[in-house]
Amino acid sequence: MAKARHYTDEELTKLRQIQMDIYHEIERICANHDIPFVTIAGTALGAVRHNGFIPWDDDLDIAMMRSDYTRFLEYANGEINPGFFVQNYYTDSYYGNYFTKIRRNGTLFEQNIDKKDQSHHGIFVDVFPIDRVTDNPHERKKYQKKLMISLQMYMAKCNKGISGEVDSFKGKIKHLIRLILHGVLVFASKEKLFNKLNDLCQIYNTGDSGTLMNSVVFAMTGGVFDAETMFPAVKHDFEGDTILIPRDADRYLSQTYGNYMELPPVEQRTNHRPVQLSFGDAK
Repeated sequence: MAKARHYTDEELTKLRQIQMDIYHEIERICANHDIPFVTIAGTALGAVRHNGFIPWDDDLDIAMMRSDYTRFLEYANGEINPGFFVQNYYTDSYYGNYFTKIRRNGTLFEQNIDKKDQSHHGIFVDVFPIDRVTDNPHERKKYQKKLMISLQMYMAKCNKGISGEVDSFKGKIKHLIRLILHGVLVFASKEKLFNKLNDLCQIYNTGDSGTLMNSVVFAMTGGVFDAETMFPAVKHDFEGDTILIPRDADRYLSQTYGNYMELPPVEQRTNHRPVQLSFGDAK
């Protein structure tokens, strides 16, 4: 298994420039169709704590309410500029994530999980749907377990490898488990596994719950946030530019990270660390 690489300062600067280009392409489509969106996770944290990317971070995360996410995909598939690619279950049969990535054509960002598959591996920005989840903590805990099983089965069907570090003992164990599950699911239908996961993510959307989730994060950690913290999103300085962050970023970040202004220990400062990186013809 190839080892993940570390970035030079020049590489990280160029990578982030391309990610901001992707961000503005998403922003353009959303503005044309009045689609609200917001940056989340480490991107929102970086904006508030660093007025830019977290110094060691290498990705950019965007989210939309499920109905807006669906509308965005409908428009983006037909209107995105030729330099970009909308990647998800419906557009790339080799793709193995539940959410969408907007990729920059002519670039390469290959991780361990991507090795030997034929999907598009360009530099990307992640776009997640936000769904409602029950306000009841006990019911939510049971639901999380069901969602985690469904997500892991879909991921194992699609991917032999895992994202992140695979050279540690823990990483090797996770990789072995993924390989075993992938073999067990060899005859399972990817379509059925996806549809089951997709339906399960949305079962609370018809209610009036005030609790929201990013289903991928919720399945793994149980993390949720309050609906009123997110929209309307507000502009914030970011790398000499501006991005949209949650309306009540302090509350959102506190719910997500606790004392978010405190830097984590050095050993926890992780990123995607691609095994292959190329900027191709990107300007």
